[in-house]
Amino acid sequence: MMVPATGAMLAAATLLSEDAATLAAGTLVAAKAISPAAAIAWVALGIWVGDLGLFAVGRLARGTPAVASWIDRRWSLDQVRAMEARFSRGAAIAILGSRFLPGTRVLLYVAAGLLDVRPSTFAWLAAIASVMWTAVVVAAVGLVGRSW
Repeated sequence: MMVPATGAMLAAATLLSEDAATLAAGTLVAAKAISPAAAIAWVALGIWVGDLGLFAVGRLARGTPAVASWIDRRWSLDQVRAMEARFSRGAAIAILGSRFLPGTRVLLYVAAGLLDVRPSTFAWLAAIASVMWTAVVVAAVGLVGRSW
């Protein structure tokens, strides 16, 4: 069936283009070159690693003087704390939803790192979101591909 290198290449490819890697995985499923479970697992892993990277960018930027100064000029500490509290209350919906709403994920994930979102909360929600998204796309491409 599949050599582990195929899965690792799919995971690595998500760092260049999640969409292309996910579509390729679905195509490999349709061709029966990889199992659906393996395709979903490898692509979801790659996407999740990228998502953690976006969070880390926000977390690292949070401590830089330029970013701190930029935030201080725009919002008071009370306003920042209010944003953090609001984000924390709605983190599950925001993180899961952003995976399915084009153009929202990168900014939201970096913002989660900038704000005081718990890394473990972000990591679990991002993992769930990446598996859900990958399963939907890989299954859809795999089913369409088999019918051609």
